[in-house]
Amino acid sequence: MTIVYKEINDFINTLPDIGDVTNTGDIASFRTLMVGLRDGLIDQTNTKSNVVAVKDFYDTRGLQLSGDQKTLLEDIFTKLTDKSVSAANGGNVYEQSKAEILSILPSNLAVDVE
Repeated sequence: MTIVYKEINDFINTLPDIGDVTNTGDIASFRTLMVGLRDGLIDQTNTKSNVVAVKDFYDTRGLQLSGDQKTLLEDIFTKLTDKSVSAANGGNVYEQSKAEILSILPSNLAVDVE
């Protein structure tokens, strides 16, 4: 989880700072969700619900992220998604099985396979 913590922290650092008065709306809310995801990594149940919330927010809000930010975010999702997260996101049996297999692989290999 240390690697994932660092990746989430790196991603958060690419987002505008919450203290910036121009940073309001969806990006500010998304940054807050990502901070919650990072801070909740110690609790597996909390992490799963946070991944579902972050992914749902990302999918429904149409955030303007750079290509590098999108890649990093997808890598984070891949590393933190298992069968239950996939099911909560509406994944079919294939996607749930794939998530379960990827969740038991080392995180760097899971991203390569994805």
